[in-house]
Parts: sequence; C-alpha cells; structure tokens
Amino acid sequence: MLRDARLDRASLSRANLSGVDLQGQSLLRGRLSYVRLHRARLNGANLQQANLQGADLSQTDLSDADLGDAQLTQVDFSGVRLDRARLSGAHLRGADLTVAGSLTGSDFSAADLRHSRLSGIDMRGIDLSGALLLGADLRGTNLQGARLVATELKKSDLREADLRDTDLSGARLIGARMAQARFNGARLVNVELGGNLIDTDFSNALIQRSSLAGANLKGARFEGTKLDGVDFSGANLYGVDFTCAELSRCLFEKANLNQTRFTERQQRENRIEERPVSD
Repeated sequence: MLRDARLDRASLSRANLSGVDLQGQSLLRGRLSYVRLHRARLNGANLQQANLQGADLSQTDLSDADLGDAQLTQVDFSGVRLDRARLSGAHLRGADLTVAGSLTGSDFSAADLRHSRLSGIDMRGIDLSGALLLGADLRGTNLQGARLVATELKKSDLREADLRDTDLSGARLIGARMAQARFNGARLVNVELGGNLIDTDFSNALIQRSSLAGANLKGARFEGTKLDGVDFSGANLYGVDFTCAELSRCLFEKANLNQTRFTERQQRENRIEERPVSD
C-alpha cells in the first residue's frame, strides 16, 4: 500500500507497480524509468520532472495529473487516460499518442513532440502553444479550437487536418504538408505558409501580416476570409475566388491569376493588374 508514502524523488526504476493506487500522491522528480504501471491509478498525481522513460503506462489513469517537464520518451501510452493532464514542457519526442485512450483538455504547451505520432486523433481544444512538433504526423487530426500560438510545425504532416477555429499566430509552418486541411475560422497572424495547399479551406479565417508566397493554392477557398497584409507573390491562385473575401494591402506580384476572381474594388485597393499567367 503506497497511498500514504512519501515518494518525492523516489527511486522505483523497473519496479512492477501494476494496479497500484497513487491518486493525488506526489512523485515529484521520481526516478521511474522502465517502471510497470499497467492499470495504475495516478489521477491527480504530481509527477513534475519525473523520469518515466520507457515506462509501461498502458491503461493507466493519469487524468488531472501534473506531468510538467517529465521525461516520457519510449513510453507505452496504450489506453492511457490523459484528460486534463498537464504536460507542459514534457519530453515526448517520438511518442505514439494514437493509442492513447483520451486527451480531452490536456495541456501540451512547450512540450517536445518532435516526430511524434498524432494522426487521426481527437485533440480538440488542446493547448499546444510553444510546443515542438517538427516532423510530427498530424494527418487527419482533429485540432478544432486548439491553441497553437508560436508552435513549431516545420515539416509536419497536417494533410486533411481539422484546424477550424485554431489560433496559429506566430506558428512556424515552413515545409509543413497541408493539402486539404481545414482552416475555417482560424487565426493566422505572422505566419509563413508555403508548398502544396491545393483545395485548402480558409473560409472565415483571419490571415494577417502573413506570407503565402509561392504556395500552390489552386482550388483553395477564401469565402468570408479577412486578408490583411498577406503576401501572395508567386503563388498559384488558379481559379481561386476572392469575391467574398476582405482584401487589404495584399501583394500579388508574379502570382498566377489565371481565372482568379476579384471584385473591381479589390483590384483597385490592392493594385491587382490584369496579367494572368498560364496554369
């Protein structure tokens, strides 16, 4: 029975603690590498700065637990509950969270999630601000309403991801794959997007002081989108309809404007010249 034990800085590496009840207990800076915690109850526990490298957390309840700055590489997350868990600054490089049970309301701000697997899972409303997601697999992930402020998403896979109503202000997206992603209602301030954005939906989004220079935006949607200070230089805008968007101080130098639609007012205010180029 460990419910009343003092476990701060405890050394329990490789111990078998399957099914143990440690609800609300403090294991601050605990040394728990390769520990077996299968079906353990750790909801509400304090695991800040704990070393859980290689731990078996399968079917473990970590809801409301504090895992801030914890070492969580090579962990088995099969069926783990992380509802409302705090993982700010946690080390999760290469983690496979596609097998986790639930992540509702979790805080992954400033976490290291480089090259992690997050494809197709429900991450609605999650805080990923300042997180490192370089090379992460987020294809088809539901990130609706998530906070991604200043998040590193370089070379990540966001194809078909649901980014509706997300805040991506200051996010780094160079080299990210985003074809058919949904940015409806998203906030994109001071971001740089490029590459293949074919059929991407930006309807009702706010895109401000950002660059889409050189991007392939063929078939992209901008209905109701507010575009202020956006650089479309050299972008492929073949067939894009801007007539229901708000355009202010946007640049279209050397963009492919073949069959692109603007209102006369948009053309005048943004100095858009009638010089379409071939597709």
